[in-house]
Amino acid sequence: MATSELKAGEVLGLSATVSATSHVTSAETGQPCQLNFVKAAEFLHFLRGNGEARMHAAVHLSSECGHAYQQFRSFLTKSAPERIARLILDWSQDDSGTVTAHGIKISLTHDEIAQIVGASRETVTRTLADFRKRQIAELHGSTLVIQNMSTLQRIAAD
Repeated sequence: MATSELKAGEVLGLSATVSATSHVTSAETGQPCQLNFVKAAEFLHFLRGNGEARMHAAVHLSSECGHAYQQFRSFLTKSAPERIARLILDWSQDDSGTVTAHGIKISLTHDEIAQIVGASRETVTRTLADFRKRQIAELHGSTLVIQNMSTLQRIAAD
């Protein structure tokens, strides 16, 4: 399972709408937000009549493909600690409001993190304990504090 951060104006389910398939993904917000529902037929009609919107949709779909390829490559070539370190770094660069001066607010369980990085819950727990022991990153309740950014970056290096 992968995560993706949507920004204002982005479309969830764009690929399913354009390809006329079912959207088989669920979504959970990490903070209060507003979502608007647009019927597929109405959205496709809008795309047909708006070249700029079509280009934005194409760019978004291309970005989605690139991100999926990058994740697939990561699952094949990186260890679980490398994938977890990359996820933490991604969270640290998040602009959705979950990063605070005191750390990163995490609303996920170890099992949910494991699903994101393609590992077992036990591996996530073990890796986070190792990061804590090595003073790289530590969970305090639901807040993740990065203690050694350069080591985390080395672990996650592409």
